[in-house]
Amino acid sequence: MNRPKLKYSYILQPLVHRLSVFLFVILFGLVPLIVKSQTIDYDQLKSMIDSLVSTDQFSGSIIVDVGSEKKIHYTAGYANRNPNIMLYGSTRFEIASLTKQFTAALILKLCEEGLLSLQDPFGKYLEWYPEEYKDQVSIHHLMAHQSGIPNYTNDSDWPELSTQDFAQTDFVAHFLKAKALEFDPGSDFSYSNSNYYLLGLIAEEVTKEKYGDLLYEYFFKPLEMNNSGTLENRNEIKNLALGYEKLASGYIDRAPAQSYSTAFSVSGLYSTPEDLLRWSKALDSSMISTDTTLNKMLTPYLADYGYGLLVSEINPNLLANRIRNPFAKNESPNSHTTRSIWHWGANPGYNTLFLKIPDQQLTIIILENLTKLSTDIPTIIPDIAQDIVTKVLTLKSSGNNSGNH
Repeated sequence: MNRPKLKYSYILQPLVHRLSVFLFVILFGLVPLIVKSQTIDYDQLKSMIDSLVSTDQFSGSIIVDVGSEKKIHYTAGYANRNPNIMLYGSTRFEIASLTKQFTAALILKLCEEGLLSLQDPFGKYLEWYPEEYKDQVSIHHLMAHQSGIPNYTNDSDWPELSTQDFAQTDFVAHFLKAKALEFDPGSDFSYSNSNYYLLGLIAEEVTKEKYGDLLYEYFFKPLEMNNSGTLENRNEIKNLALGYEKLASGYIDRAPAQSYSTAFSVSGLYSTPEDLLRWSKALDSSMISTDTTLNKMLTPYLADYGYGLLVSEINPNLLANRIRNPFAKNESPNSHTTRSIWHWGANPGYNTLFLKIPDQQLTIIILENLTKLSTDIPTIIPDIAQDIVTKVLTLKSSGNNSGNH
């Protein structure tokens, strides 16, 4: 089949009291500036962020965007602790499983072009795949985590092998071969990174192009996401924050770098908050795909999972708990819930969050390069997001009530 010419279109416990005070002070000053579009006091903001950095509670970059109102982007911490190189707004981060939404969007683009069908068994495109279930599991099952294929990152030797380089066929032979399905395809949900690895292989097979090149042509170039790409040539990527882990002793050490060959279309991209905000805005339009295609991507199937993103009804007051327990039973839509489009990510040394609340025109993107191994709370991202959302919604409500007087 001749390929059409490419077209551009488209968990954890509460914080200690002291940290909660820090966050309250930061966000109390931060969010009203966003909502009321006042001048941001950068000196005050920097002072508060430095308090968190000085106690090794956070190192990363955050964007909060409230529609046509004020956007704020702040960054603090270290991109490289030896020597001490600080993070900047343009610093690039591994985005971990935020990669999956790009993989899903790519597959949908290939469906638009007639190269794939969501209902086809994936074995139609990966004929060499060694397991018979390739003719039972559809592309939809892979996209929505309904395949029943075991998650390769749950393997006992995964931590040891995750940093090694594999040829794709060797990776499949080691991690995916000779494993029975956990359930009949389509009958249940189980989050499995194996699904999104296979989707990347399918995209490359039907186009005869590399995964990263496809993302560049379809999304990164037209959306001017100039600070996004794959981690394939990690050592050549400029301005990439290193990932760190805080050990039980309090010592902060470099996290092991996961091999791109084991991350690939699952968690193998880097980006910045600004680039991801461009992507977020594209999801609200037909810039990257048709409305019909976007609707498929943003339809919640089993366990609230769409294609590469969760689409959940969440009580904003319980947001942090939901981020820590992403597949908890969904709340029924009511006056206390709001539709949220989101995904989290975790690579060694990195934690990430992408969150959209369309009704409030609110987008929050948090990229962190410090994982804490010495605590039950490896990241404070859920608590930061919780406080931001609570303040934004409270202030918007107050503003609306004021306007009615």
